Amino acid sequence: AVSNRQVDLKQLAADETLTIAGARLDALSPLLRMAKVDLTTSGVANGQLKLAAAGIDHLSANGDIKVAGLTATGPLLKGDTYSTKVLNIPVDLSIASANSSAAVVTIKTLAVEFDQGKITVAGAAPLDALASAARLLPAALQQATSSSKASAVAWQGGNGQLTVTVDVPDIASIANQLPHLLQLQKGLTLSGGALHHQSALALSADKAVLTTATDLTHVAGQADGKPVTLQPLPLSAGATATPSPTPS
Repeated sequence: AVSNRQVDLKQLAADETLTIAGARLDALSPLLRMAKVDLTTSGVANGQLKLAAAGIDHLSANGDIKVAGLTATGPLLKGDTYSTKVLNIPVDLSIASANSSAAVVTIKTLAVEFDQGKITVAGAAPLDALASAARLLPAALQQATSSSKASAVAWQGGNGQLTVTVDVPDIASIANQLPHLLQLQKGLTLSGGALHHQSALALSADKAVLTTATDLTHVAGQADGKPVTLQPLPLSAGATATPSPTPS
């Protein structure tokens, strides 16, 4: 909005729809190479994203993007080729702040859905706290696993949480497409298997707590013509990172 010949961003209002129609992903390959991402992609993308702004204090995006016939190959995948008939990316997120408080990102829906499974992200947390945690957790890991002293990390605390969930009921299809990337034993092919993983990040004023749990079940296949099975493999880990006196 314009008041007294000046733009008042607090009164800014926008409601636009971004439409993607028949976008060919092979056009991305040169851009990926420029970004030093050794990947060649193909497929056709369609979808809509509704973008809204209520001043500079509230921004939101809602919609979904679908890619038909996605393939990806190249050195990044160790020469393997991954494909999915449909890739769906639903989005429902917002960034808001009130009374000059820290901006909070709220993710109601953010997912990548593919033939073999899906990855979902959900949660709400201050952007500054998420950025601090992204610096603090690697520093804490360095401190715990090496003799070198981790660098000091500027900490901006805040209450929030973020969860990433991976559900792949058809892990065999992915493994058989990516044997070199996953370093499968030569001659091994899988006929079944399921993967479930969840990482949860909890943020507070003085620390970041990360917990992870992974379950790999019902893995079966053949190695050089002989049947093989893998017992259920549950894995879990956790870390609490604090910013001072050094990341821990």
